[in-house]
Amino acid sequence: MRRINLIPPEAEKITPKKWLKGYIFKSRTRRLVSLAAIVFIFINLWQVTFLLRYKFAVRQGKKSITKLQQKLAQSQDVYAKIKNQKQEIEKETRRIEEKFKILQQAQAETIAWAKVLAHLSELVPQDLWIGKVTLNKDLVTLAGTTFDNAIVSRFMARLDESNYFKETSFNYTQKAKLTDKPVINFEVTTHIVLEKAIR
Repeated sequence: MRRINLIPPEAEKITPKKWLKGYIFKSRTRRLVSLAAIVFIFINLWQVTFLLRYKFAVRQGKKSITKLQQKLAQSQDVYAKIKNQKQEIEKETRRIEEKFKILQQAQAETIAWAKVLAHLSELVPQDLWIGKVTLNKDLVTLAGTTFDNAIVSRFMARLDESNYFKETSFNYTQKAKLTDKPVINFEVTTHIVLEKAIR
């Protein structure tokens, strides 16, 4: 059976391709307008894409900044703890150093009392007896008995003339009796010469 097309040619179905060809590209003006529209759409799409990428980068940057701020806060806490520990260690170190210096000084200034007393016994004149010795740092207090004040004066002179004692001073004398004999109780003080007496 033969088909006959009864639709007139001018009523032929218009396809998109034919529409573009027949209406949009029909004149130069329409072509320019169409090209401008395409360029405009392309630019807008590119700007939208760029803006989305920028927003994404900003969000990522903000997340990174937040993480860095958290790490910074943690680091500051750790630094503060370390700083406090360092200050405590330095304080303890200074305290120990001060104690060590005191011990060194005390050790360096330890008086050899045996040597001092041995030298003192050599300076005691005949007829003079030392009954009491009081030691206080470099100060020595001597109390004893003799028969005459002149013997006490001689003893004091010997102390000052020696290399171990200096600045000998007289405290008192007091008359007394020892087995019905008149005696004199006395007390003198003298200073030890540390350069000679230190160990």
